[in-house]
Amino acid sequence: MKSMRRLFSVLLAVCVLALSSVAMAATDITDGVVRVEGVSNNGQSFALKRIAAKVDAQRILAEHVHGVQIDSKTTVENAIVTSDVINASVSGIVKGAREVSCTTDEYGYVHVILELPVFGGANSLAAAVIPNVPQQDFLPPSDIVPVDTKPSESVVADTANKAADAGQSANTNQATVGNLYGATGQYTGLIVDCSGLGLQTAMAPAVYTDGKKVVYGLENFSHDQVISRGYVGYSNSAASGVQRAGSNPMVVKAQSVEHFFNPVISKDDAAKILAENQVNGFLSTGNVVFVK
Repeated sequence: MKSMRRLFSVLLAVCVLALSSVAMAATDITDGVVRVEGVSNNGQSFALKRIAAKVDAQRILAEHVHGVQIDSKTTVENAIVTSDVINASVSGIVKGAREVSCTTDEYGYVHVILELPVFGGANSLAAAVIPNVPQQDFLPPSDIVPVDTKPSESVVADTANKAADAGQSANTNQATVGNLYGATGQYTGLIVDCSGLGLQTAMAPAVYTDGKKVVYGLENFSHDQVISRGYVGYSNSAASGVQRAGSNPMVVKAQSVEHFFNPVISKDDAAKILAENQVNGFLSTGNVVFVK
């Protein structure tokens, strides 16, 4: 009996490690593309070696693409298994991947580099695998951190009158509520610093509060927006590679990372972000960067 229990424990540990390895082995999409190199055999004509190198690159590209994480629960490979349509679409874009270069090394082998964009239109990976989900509005900050003091009707009316006199059509009530949280409307984007937390890249991640509410995610964008450029960029440093967040980004530090892919932030930070969004809608641009 003891030996059976020990065997069961060992098998369970192996399964856990295997699942962890799958998550940790997700194909990195920090650069916004999946790029691979194929190599030919030697002893053939250049034309045949080029074809062989391209076929090799397509094989490797398919392997890498299958390992791309769509969200925290689904890889491209998972999606392919469940849908013949997705399978056919992914196969098509892999075969149609752009040839970046074709070179011959000193030993006569031909090297072909293929590149597939993650986002960017009909020929992107996103077009083949991103689900079309109903779009939802961003949460109001009061859903995260309730406030005791709401703007009085007179304050809202006065602000609305001033906006009307100035010819503005902004949602005055939202802006007034946003200001209760110290919102300034000055931010051009958002940087979520996940450094040291083991964040992995995904096509459709989400930012959560520590209370499991979605602050920012796939459902906040139209399908066309997501396919066009995605709604999250990645960088290895907060000091570089964060141009997507604009010239004056808000920076928040993640508390943890859920399932390797989803940053978790404090409720206070979440309310501040959502309040800023109510003032000028800065999240709607998708100018958000996760620092790994």
